[in-house]
Amino acid sequence: MSQAIEIIRTKDLDENDLPRLARRVAFIMAALITLLPLVSPGMALMLGIAFAMTLSNPYAATSSRFVTPLLQISVVGLGAGMNLGAVAHAGMQGFLYTAIGVTLTMTVGLILGRSLGTARNTSLLVTVGTAICGGSAIAAVAPAIRAKNHEVSWPWRRCCS
Repeated sequence: MSQAIEIIRTKDLDENDLPRLARRVAFIMAALITLLPLVSPGMALMLGIAFAMTLSNPYAATSSRFVTPLLQISVVGLGAGMNLGAVAHAGMQGFLYTAIGVTLTMTVGLILGRSLGTARNTSLLVTVGTAICGGSAIAAVAPAIRAKNHEVSWPWRRCCS
């Protein structure tokens, strides 16, 4: 943010700074738009995906530091909004199916990761995110395997976008 302010304060803007400044302003505007009550979580997600695919993240270095804590807070928020009765009912009916599906997905994912030569933590996080529930699983497993920020953010983008 301070770089953007420095660019704004500069009287003679370099022509290379204008696209970067425009991306930063657009990023902040898009983030603020997602806070409006009219914007559903699905619409906010689609806006984020569209922004990332077209303009990229102008704050990549800064946002990578916040990926893990934000994912962990999101997991707590998801859990706080769950109906425990519905969870118990669904869990009893689908436990065996879920256990088989997760086991197969984990096995195939880890074998693929090893055969493709990807880093161990990255393979594990992508596999867990695919097998269980995306970002929530990645957020839960990352601290347990002591994953670095770049190891967390890449699988999260692949599983959740």
